[in-house]
Amino acid sequence: MNRFRSQANPFTFFERMMMIEHSMAEAGVPREEFVIVPFPIEKPQNIPNFVPDETVFFQTIYDEWGRKKVETLKKMGYQVQVMWERTDAERQASGTQVRQLMQQNGDWKSLMPPAAARYVSEHHLNERLAGQQSGTNPQQTAKTADCRR
Repeated sequence: MNRFRSQANPFTFFERMMMIEHSMAEAGVPREEFVIVPFPIEKPQNIPNFVPDETVFFQTIYDEWGRKKVETLKKMGYQVQVMWERTDAERQASGTQVRQLMQQNGDWKSLMPPAAARYVSEHHLNERLAGQQSGTNPQQTAKTADCRR
């Protein structure tokens, strides 16, 4: 699977970042204690242009791709904190499952942190995925997501 195709990541970086920020805040993590930075893991030689050397990366592992990311970052000298390693069978839910449920108007909210589910609903992101299923152009149905709620 190509994780860099829009089918694998139908939400923008900004939308994913906002889901994470809202979830972290709801979990009680002060905003000043974390930063979400996009970086090109597929082009590791460019990562130093995005993050300082003392950056600590937090990673979950479910498959070989997760192990490869950890290995790549460690080889580059970064500190990596593996939060957990689980088999795919131990995974509570996958992004693929959540997106499929959104497309089918199923119960996707129970598989996400409540703050992330609210953000998706408030910005109609689930409707965009349902539109992809029905053949609607997702760019035409996308709503502008103003962020800091």
